[in-house]
Amino acid sequence: MHGENERELLRKVHAYLSNPSQVFTTQSNNRLQILSPGKMNLYDGPDLKNIAMLLNGYVIVGDAEFHRCSSDWLRHAHSTNIEYDDVVIHIVFKDDMPITRDFETLVIDESQLKVLPPIEKRTEIDIANDIEELQNYALIRLLRMTANAKKLFNNANLREGFHSNLADFLKRYSSKRRRPAYDEIRLKEILESLTNSEMIDFLKFLEIKETVSIPDTMHGFIKKRIANEGAHLRREIVLNCLLPAALSIADDNSRVSLFSWFWSTSALNSYGILKKRFPNIPQNFLWQQQGMLEYIKENGRQPDYISETANTYGFAEILSFYKLGRLPLEFFED
Repeated sequence: MHGENERELLRKVHAYLSNPSQVFTTQSNNRLQILSPGKMNLYDGPDLKNIAMLLNGYVIVGDAEFHRCSSDWLRHAHSTNIEYDDVVIHIVFKDDMPITRDFETLVIDESQLKVLPPIEKRTEIDIANDIEELQNYALIRLLRMTANAKKLFNNANLREGFHSNLADFLKRYSSKRRRPAYDEIRLKEILESLTNSEMIDFLKFLEIKETVSIPDTMHGFIKKRIANEGAHLRREIVLNCLLPAALSIADDNSRVSLFSWFWSTSALNSYGILKKRFPNIPQNFLWQQQGMLEYIKENGRQPDYISETANTYGFAEILSFYKLGRLPLEFFED
């Protein structure tokens, strides 16, 4: 078990890793974002269970271990302990010894932990109000929709697959509203217009690996009217249809940009339903809103580890960029 000082330090490291828009570079010079910092483990085994990270375009879920120095890995004999077999990242203050192991090493600046706001000590965590859990919900929601888009594209071309996905979304969107803002004719016009719009051109560029400014393009889709849709519906289409479709066909570099856009883009405005349901949770970023929406979808059910939820939806079988418990071999090939 961790001592009190070590426990507090681990809490600070966990909090430091809880900003999914941060971009790090590992010791092997790979680009890294922590999409979800995992759950702290104060007992035997890795310090952070089921951390989710974006590493050079792959979404990787595994465990993380924290030490002051990388040599502590050997000093604690973790290499011979099977509980540490699923460690995918070693977080340290000082990389004083190379470790021959199939994981990434991330060096963080200890001084950055000193400027973090005080961490509230809670005896009972309200899942809906816990920012790390919101990250889990947001990631699960995005991967779930991406897997659905991928299945559609496996059986249809881009236009047909996007048309089918958008049609299903518009049907659900309309059915959830007591006073629908769009009648059936208008929704059909929006469906046909968007299926023949710049959104399809954007997806085709991604499919053939053409260079495109993803942040500018995605921001433009959020801001610019394409058919006769309103701003709220347009934002929902981008997040629920276009972004998952793009992620499902993008190469590694484009996928990195798409994820970065999602985790760093500010919310345009507040959702009234979320403000009423979660008055104390900020809606500063799109991902926060998406996390709350997924929480509502799950009826407040406390999420399992991401890996267990991923197995339920079959992410590993559907999405080639989703990896569980091990880093892709190409990270260790010369």
